[in-house]
Amino acid sequence: MVCDYFEEYSEYKVCLFTVDSKYRKGEEYYGKKIVDFEDIEKNYPPSKYDMFIAIGSSNLNKIREDVCKRAIQKGYNLATFIHPKANISSKVKIGKNCILMEFCRVLQRTEIGDGVIIWPSAFISHNNIIKDYCYIVGSTNGFCEVGENCFLASGVYIADKVKIAKDNFLAMGTVIRKNTEENSVYKGNPAQKNQNITAIEFARFLTLHSK
Repeated sequence: MVCDYFEEYSEYKVCLFTVDSKYRKGEEYYGKKIVDFEDIEKNYPPSKYDMFIAIGSSNLNKIREDVCKRAIQKGYNLATFIHPKANISSKVKIGKNCILMEFCRVLQRTEIGDGVIIWPSAFISHNNIIKDYCYIVGSTNGFCEVGENCFLASGVYIADKVKIAKDNFLAMGTVIRKNTEENSVYKGNPAQKNQNITAIEFARFLTLHSK
């Protein structure tokens, strides 16, 4: 999907895919060559190529974070994609390796960190801070802060001036009206914290059982 976005709506040409050698199952994917990530810079140097890490929310976005940091250590610039049908204020700051999909809205004076995925029709209001490696499907109101490595599912609504702590998993349809605690799962309206499992544990469970 990300390959299609870049090729159809950006000036980039997608040259190839890369993956850690232990996960590579062939020489080609989606009509393009696959190369091992471990030594990609030997033939595709960062002085000539940019990279985008197209990994979803697995393990509460921590896999995407890890690979982004490894790519940066190799010297690659990480591209960001903004869909032409996304509604993004000119006064929004956006980090590296972000993807903002069609029909999402981000209002003025919002800051978006690195490695953030914003899904179609997601809404981020004004004066928000979305920290690194979040995955946003739901919505926020004004003056909110979302900590690192959070997942906001479909139908999530966050009230004005609320701080979502890092490592939070907000389940579908959750309404948050007050600040949350780190490494926690919330669901319901009004939101209730799941006392039986942490967000990191829950994300690992989802990742294992989605294979």
